[in-house]
Amino acid sequence: MRRLARWTARGIAALVLALTVVAVGVERFARSEGPTVGLVIVDIPVGAHGRAISRLLAQHGVIRSEWMFTLYARFAAAGARKLQAGHYRLQTPLSARALVAMLQEGRPRQIRVTILEGGAKQDIARWLAQAGLADADAVLAAMESEELRREFGVPGRGAGGQATIPGGIEGYLYPDTYLFDAHSAPTDLLRAMHSRLLQAVDASMRARMAELGWSLHHVLTLASLVQQETPAPHERPLVAGVFHNRLTRRPPMRLQCDPTVRYGLATFQGFYPPVKPDRLRTKDLRNPHLYNTYAHKRLPPGPVSSPGVAAIRAALWPARTKHLYFVSRNDGTHAFCPTYACHKRAVQRWQLNSARGKKSR
Repeated sequence: MRRLARWTARGIAALVLALTVVAVGVERFARSEGPTVGLVIVDIPVGAHGRAISRLLAQHGVIRSEWMFTLYARFAAAGARKLQAGHYRLQTPLSARALVAMLQEGRPRQIRVTILEGGAKQDIARWLAQAGLADADAVLAAMESEELRREFGVPGRGAGGQATIPGGIEGYLYPDTYLFDAHSAPTDLLRAMHSRLLQAVDASMRARMAELGWSLHHVLTLASLVQQETPAPHERPLVAGVFHNRLTRRPPMRLQCDPTVRYGLATFQGFYPPVKPDRLRTKDLRNPHLYNTYAHKRLPPGPVSSPGVAAIRAALWPARTKHLYFVSRNDGTHAFCPTYACHKRAVQRWQLNSARGKKSR
């Protein structure tokens, strides 16, 4: 009986010692780090289990021992969440404990997409679709939803007092480079771009808007025209100054901005390639749609694209100028004129003579 008791005591002591050794080993492994130093990107596919995940991590040098990590993740992390599929950007070296915590949290795959200045809603929907983030039609439907119009503060009446704004949330999305979760809903993508716009419109801009008595909608509408008319940053305040002069004359002058004519046509598919720009014809300039600034002596009902911060600032602080006209020099810049006679000469020089020269070649 005494012998049995002694063996039992020895057995218990050995078991305690073994468990202690295992606990110490587990704790040491929990603090251990893999051989790789730096940023490691690991994509863990949906359905991958412990051993397959350990193999991936070992292949990338994130862990030293595949089988030890499998045991640790399975037993030491018992009761916690299972390891999650996802797109992981790991700043190594990482301890096994920190790594398991990250893999239990889960990281969605992220996709980078750039929204260019001056992109219309069709352009933005196409860029998001090309990036694999959303279906273009679903994005367009969200852009025109009443829910987002109200949420973003798009007014019921346009900048020129029109009762309807066909563009939806056009112009209320900030052009920038974004990193979106791969499975984001279209509305979440649009909310993120709108949030960035509200950050870009800083306190000085809001103070200027209050000084002028202009709404954000008015500013975005004018800025979108400035954005479309010139790619040259130094010209934006001058273009804004011409538009300001035309709008404040009594009686006001038509803005005669070609992009607004294109925007309102049924065939409009965006301002950026691979979409081929619509060739404007005389009947297009006479088309009385709401956005046609050849037909109406006011701003269009809303923005025609997403303006960048430079165009927004130009709209708020236009150049003090007497110019009322400008014409393209065909090199991305424009010739500005204060009178119609000056403008006619500029058109003759930069457009008519240039066109004849092209025909002769």
